Amino acid sequence: MKKLALLINAIFACAFLQAQEPEFPKGANGEIELSEVVTTDLTKDKMFSNFKRWVGAEFGQVYEAIQFEDEDSGSITATLRIKAGQTSLNKKDVTTDMTFTIVVDCKDNKYRYIIKDVLIHGRVFGGGGLAPRFYNDTPYRHFKHVEQYEQKRGLLQAKSNPTAEELKDIAFYDSEIEREKTLFNSEYSALMNCISSLKKGMVFNSDF
Repeated sequence: MKKLALLINAIFACAFLQAQEPEFPKGANGEIELSEVVTTDLTKDKMFSNFKRWVGAEFGQVYEAIQFEDEDSGSITATLRIKAGQTSLNKKDVTTDMTFTIVVDCKDNKYRYIIKDVLIHGRVFGGGGLAPRFYNDTPYRHFKHVEQYEQKRGLLQAKSNPTAEELKDIAFYDSEIEREKTLFNSEYSALMNCISSLKKGMVFNSDF
């Protein structure tokens, strides 16, 4: 019976990992990479200028963010940071920021953006006078943690008569799984919202 319960829990864990949506696209090297070619009715120079305008409006400190620019070729690269996720569970607050590199290549009537080097910078604060803990990783760290919590929870659920303390641990693992999923989905949404903002900013046009 215990083996059957463990098998069932493993199946559910695998199903979560396989069905987890959304999914960050990955490049040829297996790392997160998003790219798209977008057609417009604007000139190369106008879109080049629009990108710098967008960086300034959304992030400030344009010249600190921009790492490379070549107006003649229409290529520009920036490193940006956005707020990504926040949870408060089990007397522990976790907030994450996301940094990434964005490369934009502009030509008349179209541009291409490439987003890569995506990293999550987390701050874990447990209260009680303890100093916060920091980590740097990719968004896929959440998958690893979910799998670990699923395994630990499965071992406890396989017991025929779990103790009150073990039932408390099961509830804790459920909560931590919820945290990891919430952070992952928030981080994905934050990046998608940033891309939507970029695409609006790139086609800005004004006669004034």
